Amino acid sequence: MARDHLDDDTRLEIALSAAISRHQYHQDPTALIAELRAISVSRIDLLAEAAGTWAGYHEADPFVQPVVRALLEVPGAYRWVQAGRERNRG
Repeated sequence: MARDHLDDDTRLEIALSAAISRHQYHQDPTALIAELRAISVSRIDLLAEAAGTWAGYHEADPFVQPVVRALLEVPGAYRWVQAGRERNRG
């Protein structure tokens, strides 16, 4: 399937979200944070958005708390928590 219609920011957002999903049940989120930093390179704004939104959406899930806590340590992530909460409410 061709992805020519996706811009670079969209591809990066997808890659960040996929990495978080792959690691969501890990008790030690160290590898996740390293992967997210490597993927995002200098786009800390998109990393913060992905981290905060995911953390806000999943904050009540007891099975992913180590990841939620780690994502909230990403600079700027707290700005996006409310967006994740709203998405969770539908």
